[in-house]
Amino acid sequence: IARKDRDARDAAARRNCEAFGAPVIGFVLVHKGLMPFAALDAGIMLQTLFLSAKAHGVDSCPLGVLATWRRPFDAEFEAPSDYRLITGFALGYASEAPVNDFRAERRPVRLVPARS
Repeated sequence: IARKDRDARDAAARRNCEAFGAPVIGFVLVHKGLMPFAALDAGIMLQTLFLSAKAHGVDSCPLGVLATWRRPFDAEFEAPSDYRLITGFALGYASEAPVNDFRAERRPVRLVPARS
């Protein structure tokens, strides 16, 4: 999407907020008193969930933008106010759209010798 193509950017943002049509949307909340460390724990848990889902043929997509949805979230769910909504995620099956074939270029892994 071209930087100046606001309509296309807005459409992409809407799709993100709609979890790209995935059948399952999840939310992760963490008690405010356990931040920021529990956010790291939650990220590790999500990685494990995503890897397990993939091993069973289910695709996943982290949706950080859903962390901005506290008011709409509270309108639908009962969560204590001392819990912080930190992210959302989607589970489902990837579409055949060409964008899903994109793979970022990566530099080769190289071991860095330890300083003595």
